[in-house]
Amino acid sequence: MKNADNYRKNSGLNFIEVKKNNRTTVLEILHSLAPISRADIANLSGLTRTTVTNIINELINVDFIEEVGSKSTKSGRKKTLLKIRKDAFKIIGINISRSSIKVGLYDTEANLLYSSSKEFSSDIPKKNPVKDLTNIIDSVIESAEISIEEINGIGVGIPAPIDFSSGEIIATPAYFEAWKNVNLKESLEKKYGIKTWIDNDANVGALGEKWFGQGKNYKDYVFVVSDIGFGSGIVLNGKLHRGDFSMAGEVGHTILGYKTKKDYMENKSGFKYIINILKERNENCNIEYILNKINVEKDKEFVEYAKEISRHAGMAIMNLISILDPQAVIIGGNLKNISEIAYKEINNILDENLFGPKRSRILFSNKKEDMVLKGSAALVLERVISDPYSFILMH
Repeated sequence: MKNADNYRKNSGLNFIEVKKNNRTTVLEILHSLAPISRADIANLSGLTRTTVTNIINELINVDFIEEVGSKSTKSGRKKTLLKIRKDAFKIIGINISRSSIKVGLYDTEANLLYSSSKEFSSDIPKKNPVKDLTNIIDSVIESAEISIEEINGIGVGIPAPIDFSSGEIIATPAYFEAWKNVNLKESLEKKYGIKTWIDNDANVGALGEKWFGQGKNYKDYVFVVSDIGFGSGIVLNGKLHRGDFSMAGEVGHTILGYKTKKDYMENKSGFKYIINILKERNENCNIEYILNKINVEKDKEFVEYAKEISRHAGMAIMNLISILDPQAVIIGGNLKNISEIAYKEINNILDENLFGPKRSRILFSNKKEDMVLKGSAALVLERVISDPYSFILMH
């Protein structure tokens, strides 16, 4: 009898898990291919039409999905088309870099509804950095003229390794001391009462590419973010790979040289390389100033700096390709803002050093978008779609 009870218990759990997975499958297809019909969802998913219809009806009843017209088939019958409602829920996305805080309000299609940003130097300890952040969040909510209850999740990308389950910073990198020992997940959930997810900015950027960018075209790719530091987010078989200790992709901390000549890759491949030179000369260390010198003034000295960090970025990318063999490497952060120089220097490194006749495509993220900010919205969207039973229907 005890075994029978256990069987019934496990069967119940399996049924719930299967139902949850089926909803996730339907929502992922809707997100990627909408507008789409019930029949096409069934064909693509392998689920029965009855199962798909039941899921669709359930999601329509909670205002998550809507019917948006129809299309004719070869037989002359019409198929009703469906899509996720763009106003089904709203997301707050946050990108905390070493030099600024950016906050955006997004809908389910990742349309940016409102945004605000503030220059914020994270290189020195601050008394209450969370207050600066929440002031910006509050201003976005106020500008959007919405209530806090309309926001279903908060996503945050920061340039530090994160314990994803707890939201704690595992290690504080250089120029990020303002956020040392700050648990943003705990702080934001306490203030707003909204489920919050925090992740490394490279991971968040990789998710942004997966849901809304060039990553949609690949199962295996690496998103490289080069700002002051240098890191990468790894997507394998369509899933973000964080590693057993949440430290996957920290390519900026790979070692150059040995013993007395030892250095870290990000000290050469990130904009930290230029900033350190300018600090020694007591010059302006602002990223915008550096980019202007490279792109607008075409200053020979700064162009050479750009070539140098691009060459080292090429070495880091070469190592990633050699180890992971991804379909593509997508470059984000400020390296994309010197893409003409970076593309040439990176490909020269790959041409000279990569082993084998074929290699990953080298792509640049959309210049007009902050993919880490947009990716922070994707961080929430992925959690919603991966667990719709508990989040959408129980919200």
